[in-house]
Amino acid sequence: MKNALTLRGINAIDSSTELEKSFTDSQKNEEEIDALKEQLIAKGFDAIAITAVVGVDDKRDYNSGHYSIGYNWYRFGRYYYRFQNVYYTPEYYSDYKVFHIETSIYNIKADEDKSLVWVGTFDIVDPNNITSTVKDYVNRIVLQLEKEGVINKVKSKR
Repeated sequence: MKNALTLRGINAIDSSTELEKSFTDSQKNEEEIDALKEQLIAKGFDAIAITAVVGVDDKRDYNSGHYSIGYNWYRFGRYYYRFQNVYYTPEYYSDYKVFHIETSIYNIKADEDKSLVWVGTFDIVDPNNITSTVKDYVNRIVLQLEKEGVINKVKSKR
């Protein structure tokens, strides 16, 4: 996400460089969160983007068995021709997960009631590779942010 925003002229910083790893080890009260917000404002930050998994659903698809007939015009005999390619595909279940991901962008300098700039919720179905899943997710967020005019598009290099 940092790289995608930087390409669009936004001075984005990865949270791991500003927040200690221990920050997410325990719940924070409102005073602690406000103190962090003030520290970030003092360092020149004006916005925060937060992404979280807000839910996971276990899904199951059912595919009933079926026969299929493939016709091959070059075989001999009518009977052989009509019935040689009868195949049976047995029934099966397919289990998968759907991850509900939410990204929110806040203006930390604005009044608390007016700080939410943008929120997007996306479903990621049965991710297999974390790198490609994150890349796809970031691309989807960036495209939506561009579409809604929250961020500028990348200027082409001509």
